[in-house]
Amino acid sequence: MKGTIKRRPQSALGAAAIFHLIIAIGVFAIGRSGAMPRQFDRDGIGDFASDGHIHKPLMDSLVDLLKQGQIGSWARSDEAVHVKVFSLAAVMTEPWLGSNILTIEPVNLLCYLGILMLTFTLAKMIAGLRAAWLATLIVALWPSLLLHSTQFLRDPLVLVAVLTLMTLLVRTLKAELNWWRATVSVVVGAAAIYLAWQVRPEMWLVIAAIIFVSPLLLLLKFVVTRKVLGINLLTMVLLAVLSIAMPRSSNGIVSQPLSTAAGAGTAAPAPRPIWQPIAAARKKFVFFSGGAGSIIDETVFFNSASDIIRYVPRALEIGYFAPFPTLWLTEGGKVGSVGRIVSGCEMMLTYLFEALACFFVWHTRKRFSSWLLVLATVFGMLALGLVVTNVGTLYRVRYPFWILIVIMAAPVLVAKQFGWFSSETTNPAILPDNASPAE
Repeated sequence: MKGTIKRRPQSALGAAAIFHLIIAIGVFAIGRSGAMPRQFDRDGIGDFASDGHIHKPLMDSLVDLLKQGQIGSWARSDEAVHVKVFSLAAVMTEPWLGSNILTIEPVNLLCYLGILMLTFTLAKMIAGLRAAWLATLIVALWPSLLLHSTQFLRDPLVLVAVLTLMTLLVRTLKAELNWWRATVSVVVGAAAIYLAWQVRPEMWLVIAAIIFVSPLLLLLKFVVTRKVLGINLLTMVLLAVLSIAMPRSSNGIVSQPLSTAAGAGTAAPAPRPIWQPIAAARKKFVFFSGGAGSIIDETVFFNSASDIIRYVPRALEIGYFAPFPTLWLTEGGKVGSVGRIVSGCEMMLTYLFEALACFFVWHTRKRFSSWLLVLATVFGMLALGLVVTNVGTLYRVRYPFWILIVIMAAPVLVAKQFGWFSSETTNPAILPDNASPAE
């Protein structure tokens, strides 16, 4: 049985599904019983996921439209895509469960399982089966990610979209594609780009940068290996074009692109230098984070490109290391002292993962796939550090890039050289040194 589960990861999805259901029911029970009134309301919505107080009423209004048969009005609604997705689940579950976090558990559960499957697939391509199992287990049991995945949040859908794109890009970089696989990659990639653009359009610069750097790495691989993979290059070029051509959401209360100022009219914004949307996004975060107890550098604003360049080291520090140890033992306004302690424990492990990821990159420095993961995390952490001033928001928006760090750290933890977990198998993983650039 143990060997079957190791070689057939889909057999573990049932256990993961039951585990997530238990967690969701437990969170709802805590809220409904009033056991932790400061942290959870009666619908199970956590104060740490306060966006849920906005999304739930919007979902309820869309459910009313669906119950009245007003499909056209539902489709034309300006509400965000994730709220519409929630409403599709709620129209079926509300009669039995009411309107609470259990109402949208079918959506959150599917996203949770999708995140685990994509983590496993990507980690297996990068570092092998044992590392894939460890990385997936870490992600599956990570307390804060698990709690956030039970809430009225868009982040699980964003995670699915970003991990899908990363899996496609790594596969295109590592393996020679035929026309059929290339077509599937473009179609699935287009769907992932559309989902990311509609659910969190603020991330388009980061995701587009990751997509655009991939064909550059592929070209470098051509030079090193002296082998041109035309279908692979065409696949990446098409994905890059789609990342620019794909329409981004400009409507709804919770999903607005960086180029759209809050309260602006319907006219399309004039083209601006790239630093201006970044500066506007930071101002937006500072404004909406007013009164929060965990704000970083709320007095810092960008008035020119040079301001942003000077802030880059600090932005990377925030992206990779916040919340800092000074916050770990204080009481959080939304998560309390227990939440801060949990986040402190998670950050200590994250620091370890980051160090191990550096070790992995050094040993696999000739692999272009490793550098794609590194650049993706750098782009993501830099963007978050430049824009997001609220630590709580940064914590959950960082998950796609945090998972990439876990994937790079996992092979070091299971490597034969260190003897860790070596008793689990007669063929433990070996961390490659100076691996082939063909990978």
